[in-house]
Amino acid sequence: MPDAASRNTPEEPRRSSIDLSLELEHQLESESLPNSPLPAGAHGKNNGSIDGVNVAALDPNVLAHIVAQLRDSLTNMTNERDDLITTLSESHSRIAEFKDAIALLTDRIVRLESDLEYARKKHQDDEEAISMLRSKGVLFVYLAVSTSL
Repeated sequence: MPDAASRNTPEEPRRSSIDLSLELEHQLESESLPNSPLPAGAHGKNNGSIDGVNVAALDPNVLAHIVAQLRDSLTNMTNERDDLITTLSESHSRIAEFKDAIALLTDRIVRLESDLEYARKKHQDDEEAISMLRSKGVLFVYLAVSTSL
């Protein structure tokens, strides 16, 4: 059995299962996406290959089809963006209209509350005037009855 010093020698590094899993995942990604753009710093390396795939071996028809699909997708996204911008603009204008309507209703409510307060005060003053006139009327009737006796 090797001793601890011989197990950790730099000449023979042990690869962990995580390292192996990451390497396998990287290989699978490179096989599934052979037409991906070059990674940063990959230009001029690997003699014209990306992750082991020869760039010259890629079918120009397939690449043209992918480019056409990307252009269609970009056109659709641009149209959707323009529609959303229009909808957002319409929403902003409706919000402004609603704010104007709320301001008008608020002003009307304030005016009606003021009119109601004025009407209540006038009603109270009228009731006090009627009460005073009734009390004077009763006094006049009392004085008239008492002087005739």
